[in-house]
Amino acid sequence: MTDASGTLTYAGFIDIVRQYAALVLQTPQRYIIPGSASQIRYAAAYFAIVLTGHIAVLLPNGHVLPASLQGALHLTDELFEKNSDRVSVPTLDELQPSAPEECCTIAFSSGTASAAKGIMLSQRNLLEDAQHGMRLHRYWQGERLVHILPYWHLFGIVADLLGPLQAGCHLYMAESPLHFFPALRSFRPHSINLPPALADTLCQAITAAGEPAQVTGGCLEKLMCAGAPLKQHTLEKLLELGIKPCLAYGLTECSPCVSLTSEDDIIPGSSGKPLGCVTVRIAADGEILVRGSTVMLGYYQDPVTTASRLVNGWLHTGDLGYLSEEGHLFVTGRKSSMLVFSSGIKCMPEPIEERIAQLDCVQECLLGCSDDEQQAVLTIVTQEETLARCGELDEIMRQAGLMPYVLRIQHKSLQRNAMGKLVR
Repeated sequence: MTDASGTLTYAGFIDIVRQYAALVLQTPQRYIIPGSASQIRYAAAYFAIVLTGHIAVLLPNGHVLPASLQGALHLTDELFEKNSDRVSVPTLDELQPSAPEECCTIAFSSGTASAAKGIMLSQRNLLEDAQHGMRLHRYWQGERLVHILPYWHLFGIVADLLGPLQAGCHLYMAESPLHFFPALRSFRPHSINLPPALADTLCQAITAAGEPAQVTGGCLEKLMCAGAPLKQHTLEKLLELGIKPCLAYGLTECSPCVSLTSEDDIIPGSSGKPLGCVTVRIAADGEILVRGSTVMLGYYQDPVTTASRLVNGWLHTGDLGYLSEEGHLFVTGRKSSMLVFSSGIKCMPEPIEERIAQLDCVQECLLGCSDDEQQAVLTIVTQEETLARCGELDEIMRQAGLMPYVLRIQHKSLQRNAMGKLVR
């Protein structure tokens, strides 16, 4: 591991885990929130919490902690520095992790819902997801990976920590997302795991530079993207550059990966094949249902929502999609995103937005419905002073059955969550 503080060996990382474990073992609180500004220390704190039988609470920046967890211990850098030399450091044999099936982590999603939902996960959930994911997205000993995903997000925990550490990868951690591109040039990674919005930015930077090595360091072989669909032109550009775009589909309730694209089985539009530890089926209304060893234990102190989402062992994801004859999963959108108009027309906005985003001068777009549900409302982000209705734009909306429509132009970027997912 390498970050701004220097290089750390695997043995050195274990020593930091043991130091955090010494502190955690002294606390009476069962629930502990890792809170270090250092990604290495955050990861070490997480391992220490889980390996001592406590429960790690993963909280996105700015997320409101529910009242039921207000007594949780915040394991900050200040607390660690103040107390780490006052307690004896345990050996690895002295650690007492919880049972594999018991809750070890409560993860709060970085989504857009106003109500806080704590998703309870076990060690078996997380490790099964990492193990089966690595059978499709293979890491190798000595592989260089630049870490950009926050560890409070399960995508970061599983794809940027558990898998790479087990494989013996070299992890490089930028000081902040602002140092992402300098880190690429300095560390010359073989792979990166990142949200699709950052993959778009990466392709734009490569196009502007004219030479991929000036941006990526020259060794980049593959990306894993999850959290939102990857734009078609971004996928095509990556393939043109010889960088394999491996798409993943998942949600926090599934620890988080459900399906994953392997490097030798890239199908445009597909989110790969389901992991070997899960079964995926499509309900009559097109909703994706998942069952398997990575499905959550339930929502923290919310049996009603748990019962509504987990029905007869099947997790109702709220996503729509289909399985091809070859077993590839295609995700078409969120049930909650479906637009329903008073005329009876229904449509999923994401495919339409994808087509509109390809038009010149369009940076982002968002398709919605008017308050009276009679017309589509299309918001376009552009830096052009004016953007008149063009024939291509009208044709896309006409084909979708959304004429006439309201067009809104703005210069300000659309709101996205911490993982780059559009807030609707």
